[in-house]
Amino acid sequence: MGFILGLVFLAIFIGGGTVLIYGTWRNWPRLVDPPERLASTYSLSFIKNVFGSAALRFHNYALGSAFILAGLLMIWNEFSKK
Repeated sequence: MGFILGLVFLAIFIGGGTVLIYGTWRNWPRLVDPPERLASTYSLSFIKNVFGSAALRFHNYALGSAFILAGLLMIWNEFSKK
């Protein structure tokens, strides 16, 4: 069960990070230009309102990279066990 759960988390982290980076690169509206009326409930809209669009893009790329790195570290941890 632990191995399957690890694969699920791995897919979520690496897949989520990839989608976040790809969506930002392709200018998906929900990721790069979220509606301002959702600033109180949607974190990307809040970041855009407070820090601006450039900071939101940086945030998306950094968070996507962090997710992918976390997924790769999970793989490393799983395969480095003796």
